[in-house]
Amino acid sequence: MFQEFFRSLLEKLPQDESHGREGIDIRILLRHSLFPLGRFEEIGAVLEEARPAAEKLKDRSRLGAILTFLTTHHLGIGSHEIAIHLGSQALWIANERDDGAARRSVLFQLIQANVSLGDYKQAISLDRRLLSEAEADENTGLAQLTLVSLARMWLVWCLAEIGEFAEAFAKSKRTLLAAQTGGQSLPLLLAHLAQGLAFLRQGSYADATATLEQAQPLSLRPAMEAWWAAVASPLGRAYAGMGRLEDAIGLLEEAVSRTTSTRGTGNAMRILHLGDAYLLAGRPNDAQSMAGKAMELAATHHERGFEAYAHLLLGQIHGEIGGDNHEQALTHFAAASGLAEKLSMQPLQARSLHALAILQKQDGRGAEAQEAFESARGIAEKIGLVDFPPGI
Repeated sequence: MFQEFFRSLLEKLPQDESHGREGIDIRILLRHSLFPLGRFEEIGAVLEEARPAAEKLKDRSRLGAILTFLTTHHLGIGSHEIAIHLGSQALWIANERDDGAARRSVLFQLIQANVSLGDYKQAISLDRRLLSEAEADENTGLAQLTLVSLARMWLVWCLAEIGEFAEAFAKSKRTLLAAQTGGQSLPLLLAHLAQGLAFLRQGSYADATATLEQAQPLSLRPAMEAWWAAVASPLGRAYAGMGRLEDAIGLLEEAVSRTTSTRGTGNAMRILHLGDAYLLAGRPNDAQSMAGKAMELAATHHERGFEAYAHLLLGQIHGEIGGDNHEQALTHFAAASGLAEKLSMQPLQARSLHALAILQKQDGRGAEAQEAFESARGIAEKIGLVDFPPGI
């Protein structure tokens, strides 16, 4: 209903410069009405209509808003490089206008886009900047609290992905204490989720389970159902790591089925968690189907971190099947290790090198296997991986 009303206003609006700002504002309102309906193609077109008008008018305030909405749009459809390009322009305008609220909004979107591309170090840098500014702000409203809680969760997750567990756990403890003191449900859920993700990446499956099980009841509340799959997926993977495969598969299958996003972020990792559980349950064909879907999503959206995880799972699957799949397993393990090293994903690099060493030893390539194992063990000991095997 609102969409037709706003379009009728645009049709009646005189097409001259004096009405340019009105046209921009109506298009922004039209974007707001289309967003809940998921009509993303129309949203992109509407915003691209508004952008040149704002540029022509040299209206930096409206242009900054349009660029921010376009960043949100491209982040939502999985065009992460474009989101970063547009977000960087929006951030420039926010800095130029000293608009703290706009700056923090754009920074948060840039964090998500960089995580999606596997650039965890850049995401951490942006996250630190966002938290430094947001935590110093005297505004203590719900929107500010939510932004800070989300940023803290993403920071802990990113630190865990690159193996900075000491800092990840220190920050997660402070985040949890702050959430418990504040008494708000969403910050508490996010604090438990952050700590659970850190335990999961460390291989501390029992601790991850205990932490994420505290977040799960919160995700069942009507106002927070959107977070259910985000909690259920790592919890299911923790169950799998503990050998609770029936519980894991049931939870993970539901998490995948309830993930509506067609882009890679969230969806790809949830599919990979399910693939891990299938493989541990002795279902390599089902695991391979999941790994293939995740790899396709990750490749489509250039999500290199998830692509590295997909390579590891595919290597494990081919290694399990054996026979003619042996060489493919070696190729995937090498790809996972190389990509993890490039992205500074030390936990994943250590696990990939260990898997590679096992196959190399089976091939009679003892010297290469030992070298890969020593590299893996060095990383694991340095960062404190809990589930790293003692040998090959």
